[in-house]
Amino acid sequence: MPIKGVSEVRRLPRIGKVRLGERLVNPKSGKEYAKAADYFVVREDELTPKWAVEAFREVYGDKPRLLDIILPTEDRDKVFSQFLRGYGTGGILICKGDGERANRVNPETGELMEIDCNPETCEMYQTQHCRRTATLFFILPKVRGLGVWQLDTGSFHSIVNINSALDMIQAVCGRISWIPLKLQLEQRQVAPDRKSKKKVWVLNIVQPDITFSDLMRMAALAEAERPRAALAEVIELPKPDDRPPEDLYPNTIMEGGYQPEDAEEEPAPAGQGNEAAPEPPAQPAPEQPKFFAEPSSAQPRRAGRGIIAYCADCRKAIRSQQIHDYAMARYGQPLCYACQDKRTRGAAKST
Repeated sequence: MPIKGVSEVRRLPRIGKVRLGERLVNPKSGKEYAKAADYFVVREDELTPKWAVEAFREVYGDKPRLLDIILPTEDRDKVFSQFLRGYGTGGILICKGDGERANRVNPETGELMEIDCNPETCEMYQTQHCRRTATLFFILPKVRGLGVWQLDTGSFHSIVNINSALDMIQAVCGRISWIPLKLQLEQRQVAPDRKSKKKVWVLNIVQPDITFSDLMRMAALAEAERPRAALAEVIELPKPDDRPPEDLYPNTIMEGGYQPEDAEEEPAPAGQGNEAAPEPPAQPAPEQPKFFAEPSSAQPRRAGRGIIAYCADCRKAIRSQQIHDYAMARYGQPLCYACQDKRTRGAAKST
């Protein structure tokens, strides 16, 4: 007899990860940093075994820009999940939201709490500790191995391109799964600040070998494909890797630190606009902690940035009213989220 809740579960394993950036070593400091790539990167790591890397390169070589893919399920929330993901000390996922509501780990109890999610006022988002991150699961039918591959992107244009392509395929074919598609990395000129233009590499789902009429004919075969489509509706995918994608987040997030608030230029993380994310320069040690609720003369208020106060420990700007109020109620001082977390961890160790 089958076991209810177990025997009916169908789950595909994850073979490995396809990345949009590389990890390089600074010859002067010897430290690693992320750099965007104009091709799909597959390298050996704890999520991608050596045999998977070899199987991928047997078909696509070292620097492909076009992959043959198949989406394994009809569940859009699983095959292409999209969230704002925030990371705390040590690269631990502590917040996940949709731009309106989010689940965040309570630094005091370790339990999840539901909070408002507004990137415009969120300190974690403003300091690049939170990023939009979309995870695409797909099958590489020409590559050895039974399972799915994972790819993460934070690019606005890539997310819009893939969502738009899936909507069109769904409208024409009545489904998105088990249809031969191609995932392409293509260059595009964008204007992120609506002023200056730059060229970036973005993702797109294309099918250059078939016409729109071919898609219409595929839709006519949908009835014959219902058994396969039925399987796609119940199949489970592996849980997305919750660690910060190293080619989407600045190096300081990977190391558990923060970007300096008054840096002249904040480097764009690789994969967001596919610009290189150089290693941040070393910063001097923070001054002795002081209490101040208003900006000091050393750090003047920036117009339009919504600064509420400055952290008493690291002198970093606080833009979230919720984080500020919680710190004042618990510690009697304005503290940023990272310093609250450090104090909570320190108190836990001392007990």
